[in-house]
Amino acid sequence: MNRDLADAYAWIDQHAVESIAELQRLLQQPSVAAQDHGMKETAAMVEGMLADIGMRPRQIETAGSPVVYGEQRAHPTTC
Repeated sequence: MNRDLADAYAWIDQHAVESIAELQRLLQQPSVAAQDHGMKETAAMVEGMLADIGMRPRQIETAGSPVVYGEQRAHPTTC
């Protein structure tokens, strides 16, 4: 097995319980886009989750629901 793939599977095994709990927390957050219910709160939650893993997220206001944008740039490598 490729070393990168093995590392990815190892990370999944080590973090499965906490990742599932975080997903459950997100799924329990009330949000209904058609009724504009809970969208800002959910965007704030997602923004916080991205910040917790080291990203620099930001909310982008739109005419409708906010968009959360996060980017994690890898260190450049050369061959």
